[in-house]
Amino acid sequence: MNHLIQSSTDFCAFIFNRSGAAEDTHDVSRFGTFGISGIPHTRLTVSKTKKRQPHWAIIFIFELMEIKTLMVTATATSICSPFESLRPHIGSWRPNSSPAPQSISCDCGQDFCEIASRISFLRAATVLSVGIVVCSDTGQSGTTDTGALTVIYVVRSTRNGALSIIVCAEHESRGDEDCGREQHDWNLIRGLGERAEFAVTGRLFLLDKVLRIQSGSFSSRSKGPRQSSIMALLVKFVSRTLFSFADDGVISCQSRGIGRMALDPDIQFGWLPTLLVSRKDHLLVYVEENIFSSPLYRFSMRLSALFCLSLISSAYGAIGPNANLHIVNQNISPDGFARSAVLAGSTSTNAAFPGPLIRGNKGNQFNLNVIDSLTDNTMLRATSIHWHGLFQAGSSWADGPVGITQCPISPGHSFLYRFNVPDQAGTFWYHSHLSTQYCDGLRGVLVVYDPADPHKSRYDVDNDDTVITLADWYHTPAPSAGLVPTPDATLINGLGRYASGPTSPLAVIGVVRNRRYRFRLVSMSCDPNFTFSIDGHNMTIIEVDGVNAQPLTVDSIQIFAGQRYSFVLNANQPVANYWVRAEPNVGTTGFSGGVNSAILRYQGAPVTDPTTTQTASVIPMLETNLHPLLNPAAPGLPTPGGVDVAINLAMAFDFTSLTFQINGATFVPPTVPVLLQIISGAMTAPSLLPAGSVYVLPPNKVVELTIPGGSVGSPHPFHLHGHTFSVVRSAGSSTYNYVDPVQRDVVSAGLTDDNVTIRFVTDNPGPWILHCHIDWHFEIGLAVVFAEDTGVINTMDPPPSWDDLCPIYDAMDPADL
Repeated sequence: MNHLIQSSTDFCAFIFNRSGAAEDTHDVSRFGTFGISGIPHTRLTVSKTKKRQPHWAIIFIFELMEIKTLMVTATATSICSPFESLRPHIGSWRPNSSPAPQSISCDCGQDFCEIASRISFLRAATVLSVGIVVCSDTGQSGTTDTGALTVIYVVRSTRNGALSIIVCAEHESRGDEDCGREQHDWNLIRGLGERAEFAVTGRLFLLDKVLRIQSGSFSSRSKGPRQSSIMALLVKFVSRTLFSFADDGVISCQSRGIGRMALDPDIQFGWLPTLLVSRKDHLLVYVEENIFSSPLYRFSMRLSALFCLSLISSAYGAIGPNANLHIVNQNISPDGFARSAVLAGSTSTNAAFPGPLIRGNKGNQFNLNVIDSLTDNTMLRATSIHWHGLFQAGSSWADGPVGITQCPISPGHSFLYRFNVPDQAGTFWYHSHLSTQYCDGLRGVLVVYDPADPHKSRYDVDNDDTVITLADWYHTPAPSAGLVPTPDATLINGLGRYASGPTSPLAVIGVVRNRRYRFRLVSMSCDPNFTFSIDGHNMTIIEVDGVNAQPLTVDSIQIFAGQRYSFVLNANQPVANYWVRAEPNVGTTGFSGGVNSAILRYQGAPVTDPTTTQTASVIPMLETNLHPLLNPAAPGLPTPGGVDVAINLAMAFDFTSLTFQINGATFVPPTVPVLLQIISGAMTAPSLLPAGSVYVLPPNKVVELTIPGGSVGSPHPFHLHGHTFSVVRSAGSSTYNYVDPVQRDVVSAGLTDDNVTIRFVTDNPGPWILHCHIDWHFEIGLAVVFAEDTGVINTMDPPPSWDDLCPIYDAMDPADL
């Protein structure tokens, strides 16, 4: 299958292709169909219904929500450079013919750079749809007396989540009453909102009232049926309803496109791409010949440039399941304090905190190539990535913890993590698993979607925008921060404020009233646990650490480092702004000055800070109230110790060495990974390093771990790699639940007098580490390793690139690591 447009680069260049002539006909069906990245389009015909022939290009609407591949990764600076770099191959194809590309050069010149420099606000917005309307009527003399070009952008702000319409218009008014009166169009959009401001060439209007319009024009003052119907078309398109062109024409579907090139080879579009894309309706239209000689042509080029630039905001979107992950150093100031950080990006130039969302579907194979481009010697330059919560069945070599399943990835090198996710779905995350490196920024979310999600009927929205991350942030790089430093700030979705710091922007989570949202809450914390709440709203938990749960409605959630929850929020409160709160148990507490906060903003609410107040939690989440949706029973017999293997893990802190111990041993990552030791023949606990920290477990047995609480630094959140487990006794409870205990992969060990007890089955061969997810505690020894079924581990065959990690790392100059 040939595709005329395969990327945003091709798309932008196609817009600027000035060659060729337009077709002067109202029957556009002979233009056939063409595809963008394989998406089929429906062929439509415009039939004339008026005695007076309207000569106008109907409309162009493009919806980025539907085409995820159209992402521009350039910056404004590089886009303003000559368009020599675009040079796509654009040609014409007949059905079933081979492509016959012709090279073009697009140099948009000064106009493009001028407008690009003036619309920086669009780089903070995601374009949801674009409408381009050209009106050019033929007067009694048979010549074109007037023309008007209007470009309508529907955008969502990445700063505050607000939906807005941007109307950019230029008119050549020479007396025609139907088309070309600037005030006329402003009358049409008067219903969009009460606040307006100039934005580049047009005006910015709030979109709060648009989605409530069912049909017709925006106001009774609108007189032109053509403009009324066009504006109504845009509104109905955005609100996903059917549309019509009133008395301007009748649109009828002729045939379903198959995505093959079917353009007439004699026609080369030279003004605007003529394509409409939506879930239900796809439209090909034409442009008029006289447009090319019109002043509107020049203006259209500038507006098209604006559209291309607005695509940049999507460049930092989700990736996966096959992707590169570049690890780089970059200066950021998420709370207003600038510092160098360790960040992940889909390219070496778009790294951010948090890193890009990685997503896939249940059953996917993930191929994630981690490229180490770290250069800052004030932090660690080697790296590794752990895919938190994924079982890695049969691929323990891809689990990520240094000293357990691999040697580090050396700077200037890369490593491909390849693993399958056959039977898991839910909310996971990824982070560095080398020392305390993730505290310097290397953290991101990984979501595995289930097309057959049993909770699907409970929510309307579950997308990239419904992920909420909580993180602690430090102004001093981890290697020099001290033993257990105090966080300087809390970041929600990568933004926050610190005590006595500047009034930095806060994250804004946008919702539409009366819609139900599945929010995926992820704690990327290095230390604190957070108490999370949203003023005026309850939350219904439906997932815990990648395991579907029976719905539980709460008004606050205590979430520990590494834990995840999905909850459904019904946006049923009055349109307003509401504080989102994440209070840490260490560091700056409270919410004065916007610390530990974000904003939930309803569509139509003013762009201001909330005025809501926090109320006492009435129905806080308790771990003992969480229950699995399926297969709820804990393995083993329903009595304490009713298992095959029982291990007590007694924590202690040595105030002389300033290290933690479990059963008398301090975990120190070995220079030879445990996995490599076992493959090399060391298969018993006494022969495995680190001494005293490795427990060999037999296959297919029920294991019970008891973890007494109350040690220094409590409560400690413990994470077990390679498994979820049943929490038969939770922190704060003395009751044992063997019937339907919560299943998860991170559990709080609680405080004094707690004796948290978990169970799992050894059905996943591999060396799996159990460690405190307070990363500072892990660094000073709070961990053990379970070598599960060493006989099978010994026969594992990691890829050659895994074999190369240790010799490459060992050959490096320590000063470069």
